[in-house]
Amino acid sequence: MFYIYAILLSLFALAFVIYPLMVARPENRVVDRQAENLKAYKQQINELNQAYSAGEFDDADRDAMEQELKLKLLEDSDRAQSKPLDTKKPIGFVVAIALVGIIGSFVFYQTRGNLADIELQTAYEQAGSSAEAELRYLELLEKKLHSTPDDIEGLWTLGSAYMNHSRYSDAATAYAKALAALDLVPEAYAEDRSALMTYVVQARFFANERALAPIDVEYLEEALQLDPLNSLAVGISGIAAYEAGDYATAIVQWRRLAEISPAEAASVRSAIAAAEGKLVELGMAIPEQAAPAAVAGPAIIVQLDLDQALAVKALKAKALFVLARVAGGPPMPVAVRNLSSFTFPLSVVLDASAAMGPMAGIQAGSTVEVVARLSMAGSAAGQPGDLEIVSAPIKVGDGKQTIDLMINTIVE
Repeated sequence: MFYIYAILLSLFALAFVIYPLMVARPENRVVDRQAENLKAYKQQINELNQAYSAGEFDDADRDAMEQELKLKLLEDSDRAQSKPLDTKKPIGFVVAIALVGIIGSFVFYQTRGNLADIELQTAYEQAGSSAEAELRYLELLEKKLHSTPDDIEGLWTLGSAYMNHSRYSDAATAYAKALAALDLVPEAYAEDRSALMTYVVQARFFANERALAPIDVEYLEEALQLDPLNSLAVGISGIAAYEAGDYATAIVQWRRLAEISPAEAASVRSAIAAAEGKLVELGMAIPEQAAPAAVAGPAIIVQLDLDQALAVKALKAKALFVLARVAGGPPMPVAVRNLSSFTFPLSVVLDASAAMGPMAGIQAGSTVEVVARLSMAGSAAGQPGDLEIVSAPIKVGDGKQTIDLMINTIVE
């Protein structure tokens, strides 16, 4: 269909060039030649009269010259009328122009255009219509990546497509290639690397009959170090522990998943209940729910309220995140609290118990900014439509310090 449209458009454009050649009237060219001769005659007569007025020649010379100009005009007119004109239409020339235009346009587009991208986009839009359309999209995506093997986004998409078709080994390979390409990008986000590492593990997990190899465990650990809020990595850790019969670890991981991703809390509760049932059957104790405990060291007490102008919109929020991050540093928080149930005003404590890792947390002497965000999707990453407030830089002391914040901004 694309080629048909391209040919039709080419013919339409060439029509503007071909039409004047096809409809040109020979008699018009005769009229134009006679008009030019008459114009030249009048100009010469005018120059003759000017010279005569200036006394350059007498009456006899003037009359002779005028008669000579008239005769020349008649001769030129007769010659234009009597000269045979080629009235034959230049069909061959016109056809040649049309063919060169169409073929040239096609060759140029094939070598310099993005026909493959258009076909790929069309296949993507049609992929959900049938199994054949999905396979067509997959084939085109594979073909494209043969010529662009370092296309991170393309490899990432290919991995997801393989997962949808249960081609887990191929998905793991595609994700691994994307991860290798990402490692060559110095400015790559830690969250992207964390996500890709987790996708590699997920694909391998299903390819290896729901089991994690030691290298996969290392990948998950690194992924969580890069992004402690990576809910997929936490979830896979819980699933792998459950499949291995380590129900206590599964419970701990899934409780953590419910905390960092409230949107998944409902589905996780049934999994936690199943793991607890397994422990009861085995006569083993169920891990106690850890509660935040008061700890020594620096702490920021956030007295948080909500601008009443945003009260209605806030009702749609699925989670409240209160976090601290290094001022002027990377976006990753050093401490975070996640609340799925809240009422304003409220108080949130950011201390060592809220640290994102053993090397993170609120450090005395550091400068941080506190972000309070109401997430509409339940995601820790800010998205358009979320409500938030970002504090001014805060110099962290040795003890507790209190700040007042009011959520009053809609994320654009």
